[in-house]
This record gives sequence, C-alpha cells and structure tokens, in this order.
Amino acid sequence: MSIHPTAIVDSTATLGSGVEIGPFCIVEKNVVLGDDCHLASRAIVKEGTVLGAGNILHEDAILGGLPQHSHLPEKIGNLTVGCGNTFRENTTVHRGLDDGKPTQIGDQNLIMVGVHIGHDCLIGNHTVLINNVMLAGHVTVDDRAYVAGGAAVQQFRRVGRLAAVGGYSRAVKDVPPFVML
Repeated sequence: MSIHPTAIVDSTATLGSGVEIGPFCIVEKNVVLGDDCHLASRAIVKEGTVLGAGNILHEDAILGGLPQHSHLPEKIGNLTVGCGNTFRENTTVHRGLDDGKPTQIGDQNLIMVGVHIGHDCLIGNHTVLINNVMLAGHVTVDDRAYVAGGAAVQQFRRVGRLAAVGGYSRAVKDVPPFVML
C-alpha cells in the first residue's frame, strides 16, 4: 500500500492490499477501496462508496458525490463499483438518491474524460462512455454498450446491450439492444 503524504484518508476507510493513493487525494469515511485500486492526483472518493479490485481513478475523478436533486432525502443511497474499471480525468459519479438503492457500476468499464453518471444509474460490464457523456438519474446502460462523446441520455432511459449511441446524440427514449442511434 502506498499513500502520498499530502493525501487525506479517513481512518474508517478500508483499503485493500496494493492500493496506491496519489498526491492531494481525499478518501472519506466508510469508503472501501478493493485490492490494487490506484488513485491519481486529486481523485476524491466520497462517503458511501465501495470500489472492487483494480479500479483506476485518474486526476480529478470524483466518485460518490451527492445526487443532484432538489429534494434530497435525509438518508441517501450509496455507490457500488465492480472491478477493473477506468475513470479518466474529471469524471463524476453520484450516489443513489434513496437509502438502500445504490448507483451501480459493473466490471471492466472505460469511463472517459468528463463523463457524468447521475444518481441511481445502473452501468453493466464492458461498456465504453466516451468524453463528456451525460447520463441523467435512473439511466441503465447494459453490457457492452457504447455511448460516444458528448451524448446525453435523459433520465429513466435504457441503453440496451451492445447498442451504440453516436456522438452528440440525445437519447430521449430507450435505445434497444443492438441498435445504433
């Protein structure tokens, strides 16, 4: 385990073996970082976040932020992230809105620069979210889906398995599996 001296890691955080935490990172209370997670400079993992093994957070990635909602409940949900995901620079992922209902991200996803994943989203496995994708709350992205740069997916929508959403598109309806939008 390697923690840079300028990092702030709460004493209640659980850190797996091989974890590397870079300069100016913040790991809040009750966070779990699985084995071999790597946090680059200024990455932030907020309360209520659980990361599986082998996740990589690049500079300024923020995981587990409060939901952007006008009426936050007293207790909010969590963020659960599987294994082997990459979160590139300036990505934001918000926790679930309601206690017991987490935002969930599966395994082996590539989440590129500036992507926003809103509260209560469900992201499958092996997805690719290209630069500046915006997923509103309650969006589901199924396994191996591809959402290209600058695309926006409206709340309560689903992007089906192996679907592809083109750059700068807007998904205001569900995108069925195997379909290109």
